[in-house]
Amino acid sequence: MTDEHATVKCGNCQLELREPASTPIAERQPCPKCGSFIRAFELKLKSSVSAKSKIAAKANRPGIKKPFYELISGDDLFRLSGQWNTLTQVIDRARNYYIKIVTDPRSRTVIRYCEEPLDKHQNRGDAKHKKGERDA
Repeated sequence: MTDEHATVKCGNCQLELREPASTPIAERQPCPKCGSFIRAFELKLKSSVSAKSKIAAKANRPGIKKPFYELISGDDLFRLSGQWNTLTQVIDRARNYYIKIVTDPRSRTVIRYCEEPLDKHQNRGDAKHKKGERDA
C-alpha cells in the first residue's frame, strides 16, 4: 500500500487523518477527535475492461473443398502496429466477388478498401502462392 493512494482514517470515529499510511504505530499521534490510536486504511482501486468480438461464417457444398462463401466481420488486431481495427471481408466464390474493408474504429477512417473480382485478387493473405506451388 502506497501513501499516495491510501486514505488514513481513525479506526474508531472514522475521522480522516493527515497521516501517511506508512507511519509506524509507535509514531502515531492520537486522533484529534476521539484520542484513538486505531487506524483504518482506505484504498480505492480502479480498472476497466473492454471486450472485442469478431464473427466468421463459411458456407460449404458437399464434396467441394473450399467454401463457396466466407464472411468475417468485427474487431481485428493488426499485429504489426498493435492497433485494433474493424474488419469486414466477404469472399464469394459463386459470384467471383471479393471485398475487404478495414476501418479505424476511433476516427472511422477507412484504412484499407479492396473490392474486385475474386479471380483478380492475388498475392494477398490466402491468395498468396504457397511454397512449392506453381502457376498453371
